[in-house]
Amino acid sequence: MQLNLRFLDWIWHVKGSLPLAPEVSTDQAFEKLDALLQVPGTTYTRDQDRLVFQKKNQPAQDKMSIFDSGVLQVKEASQGKRLYYNLVSKTLLFCFLAPALFFGFGKVFEFTKDYRAAAYSAAAIHTHPEGGNGASQKKDAVVPMNFIDKFLGVPEPDKKDDSGNDDQEKMKKKLSPRPAYIFCALFAFLYVVGRILEQFLIRRELSKIIGVGALSSFLVLFL
Repeated sequence: MQLNLRFLDWIWHVKGSLPLAPEVSTDQAFEKLDALLQVPGTTYTRDQDRLVFQKKNQPAQDKMSIFDSGVLQVKEASQGKRLYYNLVSKTLLFCFLAPALFFGFGKVFEFTKDYRAAAYSAAAIHTHPEGGNGASQKKDAVVPMNFIDKFLGVPEPDKKDDSGNDDQEKMKKKLSPRPAYIFCALFAFLYVVGRILEQFLIRRELSKIIGVGALSSFLVLFL
């Protein structure tokens, strides 16, 4: 189970690393990062070269508001010290699961479409039986316009379609799974854009704080 979770945690985890300048010590790196964590709703603990933070009810102005928790750690690498980060976002997880939810709704609408159409037709027949044509015909009849309305240029009322096509069109719109599929595509788009964008934004922000240049940040974006 742990192996599967590690394989899937990229969905809501944003991970990466950045090089530290040779003259920057671990303490100095965390001192610079401290300003990023001094926002309401953020708590953190540091143990030597490892910092763990938690966020709750984070404000919109928080540059890391999309993340709910994370780990920042300085490690020695073959080319010097690097800052490693592993950030967790429930928002990304929701945007990933939402398309599956709405896709499921769409499939349910498709599978139950015939049943609901039959129930809708039965309800319509029960409400407007064919035998009771006295009052219904009077209700559906088009009232002729008087000469005052014609003189004022009031448009003539639309004639009611006796074939029942209007009711059929309304029923199709009510039973259509299209809205569910539209929301599915919308959340899928939001996840893809958000996942790529947040990966870049957090790397750029950390690069700015610890002194890594923008070009270096871009070159290591996918490392």
